[in-house]
Amino acid sequence: MKKIFFSIIVALLVLLNSCDNNLSTNNHSLKNAEPEMVCKPIYYRKIQGKTLGIWLNYRPEWWSVSCLYDLRVRYGFSNIHVYYERRSNDEPNCQFNRAKMAGYQNNEILYSIIPHYLPRGKTLYEFLEYVDSLGITNYYMDEPIEANWDTTNTSRWPAALPKDSVRWVADTLYELNPNARLFISSYTPAEWVVPRESTTYEFAKEYWEILMNCRHNNVYMMNDAYEESAQDQGDDWEQFFYFYYINWQRRSISDFTNDDQDFREWDYLLNKANQIGLHNIWLYNADVASWTRLKLFCDAAARQGWLVKKYEPPHNSPCDNCK
Repeated sequence: MKKIFFSIIVALLVLLNSCDNNLSTNNHSLKNAEPEMVCKPIYYRKIQGKTLGIWLNYRPEWWSVSCLYDLRVRYGFSNIHVYYERRSNDEPNCQFNRAKMAGYQNNEILYSIIPHYLPRGKTLYEFLEYVDSLGITNYYMDEPIEANWDTTNTSRWPAALPKDSVRWVADTLYELNPNARLFISSYTPAEWVVPRESTTYEFAKEYWEILMNCRHNNVYMMNDAYEESAQDQGDDWEQFFYFYYINWQRRSISDFTNDDQDFREWDYLLNKANQIGLHNIWLYNADVASWTRLKLFCDAAARQGWLVKKYEPPHNSPCDNCK
């Protein structure tokens, strides 16, 4: 009987000791947990000297004022792309008006100039006058040379060749507002990696001619090549930046990344942007267009010093990460 009683006592002591060890281990894990394990992420704060822009999907749900407000305030996108919407009543600027209602300032809005989205019955000059009257200073033209824009209708466009129309737009914007800037995207590589006997070389040459023939230094190049590997895309960014930034009087200050092809590469690309010296990156969020991908981008941006991730403390308890 004594042996049985003694065995029970020993078993109880072993069980109690095991519980104490588990409790100690769990407490240690909790103290050393990442903030995400004990705090609820609440928003991402922009970092001074760096800006993130977003090109949204065109679906209406992305253009509610509450959604745009969240993108600006909770996710740290301080720039936004908009374009003219031609509706049946010719009432334009649904996107522009909603961006303004969400708190975006005029100098934080990138306004697209697209041939088939000009207002009915208006010339290009009249359209530019109209957009200038809104207080816009940043304009955008998407791959005008690669897309071979049809500008042959010179009653609406000033020249038959896209490169001449682009140059005319840049000069006209300056005349309307000397502070206006025209951003042009291109996926054509920089000069020293372009084979001279190729269509690609002809594309690059036309962009150089645009820069050479503009009377004012108000044209800026943006790279929107989405390569299969992060290293290849990072190399494109670097070559593109140094060629246009150094050779063309700092004409390259921003690049695009994609929510579909690049989402596994954002840490690498954002770190590459830091190494190059870029201070402005745009997320093309029009392919997949999901909040999950958006948060993945913001998490990568926080890891690479483009945003600060803020937290909400559990049960209102103090938390150093929530300040």
